[in-house]
This record gives sequence, structure tokens and C-alpha cells, in this order.
Amino acid sequence: MSYKTISLVIPVYNAEDDLEHLFSSILFQTRPIDEIILVDNGSNDSSMSKCEEFRERHPELNIILIKETKKGPSAARNSGLRIASSDILALTDADCMLDKNWCKNVMHRFNMDIFYDIIGGIATGMEIFGKKQTFNSYTEEFSYYY
Repeated sequence: MSYKTISLVIPVYNAEDDLEHLFSSILFQTRPIDEIILVDNGSNDSSMSKCEEFRERHPELNIILIKETKKGPSAARNSGLRIASSDILALTDADCMLDKNWCKNVMHRFNMDIFYDIIGGIATGMEIFGKKQTFNSYTEEFSYYY
């Protein structure tokens, strides 16, 4: 199977201080993300206005903004996953920064001859506030068969 598109679902709750870092990491992807779904989970800060500004500044990106009234990141993620339209469904949080090759690497993993159901992992380090740090990544792969 050859996967073509990826949707990224991001629950947002009072993340106004983190969103610019996330948005920058989305913009600098070496392989564009096909659909970005930002799910407001009852924020009472300027998070959603920052999301709306990001969408307006970047009409070339397919950014969808939705609201979820049921509290909790799981409810927000589920709302986003229900409307996602891509071959691959991906999740991250509003306080995360994606490595510049994140989308490219996800697509590569899913396009391998091995059938993957899900990949996950942790990534630590990167350039933050002008301070260069070592980047290490770890990926777990889960599949029905190898």
C-alpha cells in the first residue's frame, strides 16, 4: 500500500505561549502536512485567535479549526480524528515542536514494505530560543506482521 496524505490532529487548551513554536515547526517541514486540524478544547486565553491568525497568514496550508466542548485531550483528539480525511492520521500536542523531517519520516515509515498500524516515539532536544541542543529520537513501530 502506498500512502499519499497525512492529517495532523492537535488538541489546543490554553496554549498561547507554545503555539508559535509549534507553528514554526509545521512551516519548516521538509514534506508538507496535508491537513492540520486544530481542536479548541475550551481555551480561555488567546490560543484560538492565534490559531485563526496562523490559518489566515498561511492560506496555502489546509488548516481546519474546530471546537470540542467535552473536556480533555482525548475528547479533542477524537473530534479531530473523526473529521480527518487523510491516509495517515497523526497526533501531537500544542506544546510540541516537530523535527523538520517529522512528516517526511512518518511518510517514509508508512510507505515501507512492512505493514505498520502505528508508529510512535519521543524526541528530545533541538534549537530552542537560539540555544542549539543535541537531537535524539526514538521510534517504536507496531504492526500485525513483519
